Amino acid sequence: MDIFFAPPEFCFINERRILLDEDESRHAVDVLRKKVGDEIICTNGRGSRFYCTIEEIRKHSLSASIVQIEEEPENTTKVSIAMSTLRVPDRFEFFLEKVTELGVTEIIPMLLERSVSRPKESKQQGKHERWERLIISAGKQSRRFHFPRLHPLTTLSQAIEMSQLADHRLFFDENHEGTSLLPQSFTNQHTFFIIGGEGGFSVEERSQILNSGFAPISLGKEILRAETAGIFAASLAKASELMSLHNPEIHRRHD
Repeated sequence: MDIFFAPPEFCFINERRILLDEDESRHAVDVLRKKVGDEIICTNGRGSRFYCTIEEIRKHSLSASIVQIEEEPENTTKVSIAMSTLRVPDRFEFFLEKVTELGVTEIIPMLLERSVSRPKESKQQGKHERWERLIISAGKQSRRFHFPRLHPLTTLSQAIEMSQLADHRLFFDENHEGTSLLPQSFTNQHTFFIIGGEGGFSVEERSQILNSGFAPISLGKEILRAETAGIFAASLAKASELMSLHNPEIHRRHD
């Protein structure tokens, strides 16, 4: 069954009622041919699953009564990815979509010294809203009820400050030639990744990251596109979580 998104301010729990905005209601009525009396499932993107019955269809909105509420527990394996904006917008948007499907906790777009894409301040809000819509769409498509938090455009220093409480702090470093020590498990822990853009990190940025306590990780002799590295980071944590789920003994050995 399709899932519809209703932001928290459109979820009137005390009144047992939900509103869908114009885009969501149009999809329900015009595309899926929903009508009054039909059942739908909605989420606020914060873990709530609402089983609803459509009560009223208007020109620009839809109202539904809440029949049942279920709360999806928040994942204890948390993944934060801070990544530079990219020159080709489609590639950054592809990254957003895929890491949402893989269940990351938060996404921090960064402006680095070598970032090619540097949206003007007047356009940043519009870009942020577009990125949020992509995340919502990917979350609904993958039937997730916790959507990742999308931060505003951030500096490297701000991203490092956000990482202070993480259990693991890693950055993908194409210049790293030593041994890369990945955590034995990401499960039930918070991992914070920093990933550069097309031009990588400047010498000063690399020093700042290392001096902040991040562990450099080499991805081998191949050079991955930034969006691929971001998806790989999310996949590492997801694979660790699945291995612990299906092989509990592995997780116990790493505790």
